[in-house]
Amino acid sequence: MGIFLLGIHQVTTGILQGLGHTAIPVVNMVISVGVKVVLSWTLTAMPAWGIVGAAWATIADFGVAALLNLIFIYRFIGFALPVRDTLKTGTAAAVMGLVCLGLYEFLMAQGLRNTLSTLSAIVAGGGIYAVLLLLVGSIGERELSRIPAVGVPAVRVLKKLHLLRR
Repeated sequence: MGIFLLGIHQVTTGILQGLGHTAIPVVNMVISVGVKVVLSWTLTAMPAWGIVGAAWATIADFGVAALLNLIFIYRFIGFALPVRDTLKTGTAAAVMGLVCLGLYEFLMAQGLRNTLSTLSAIVAGGGIYAVLLLLVGSIGERELSRIPAVGVPAVRVLKKLHLLRR
């Protein structure tokens, strides 16, 4: 969740900077840091939350900064994230994450070393994520064909297998 929100924050910061509003992301980050400090102070003091509270405070920090940036982008150019597409991609990422975690834990239980288990889970995760994006319709012929060297052949194969939705 934190990486997802950080990604949105970084992209929206770049957009605002590109639009010439360089101070807005800085102010938004200062506001979100204030939220993080308050949440970190509060949540880590609760025995039930402890260090997990600090993680949630960081997630809230990125979320607030991303949301504020999105609000300003909407005000300046009228762009809003397509919620349906975002949910599809987010769902694919969540499923991939769960599968990667399960695979990692399975491989560790089989006696594989941490490095091999981690690399295997990462490689499998990339493939799983690509398949999931195809299944939910988040990636299509136009996006695939732009991938250097492998895009056009991948489109041909996926069309033959009737796996490409659009």
